[in-house]
This record gives sequence, C-alpha cells and structure tokens, in this order.
Amino acid sequence: MPDTYVILLIVLLIAVVATYIVPAGTFEREVVNDVEKVIPNTYSQTDKDRQVLWISS
Repeated sequence: MPDTYVILLIVLLIAVVATYIVPAGTFEREVVNDVEKVIPNTYSQTDKDRQVLWISS
C-alpha cells in the first residue's frame, strides 16, 4: 500500500498535467435572488494559466 505522501504527490502531478489538457474557459453569470447563476450557452475560452511543478533538490 502506498504511503499517504505518495498518493498526494500523484494527485498533484495529475492536477498539473490536467492544466495542459483541459481547456480553460468561463461562463457569464447573473445574480438572481442573491444567488449567482451561470447563463447557459455563454461559454468562452480564456487564456490558459498553466501550472508549473517546482521540485528543488
């Protein structure tokens, strides 16, 4: 069974790789009755904010 830190490192690496694969985007939102809701069909792609994993030795 892998150690807890190994599992956390694997999850971290998957998240970093996902920033290169999953397209970045946003929806327009509106506030209705003090609740912020997404407006359907308003998705637009944005610049990617890719993450870098810094491991120092």
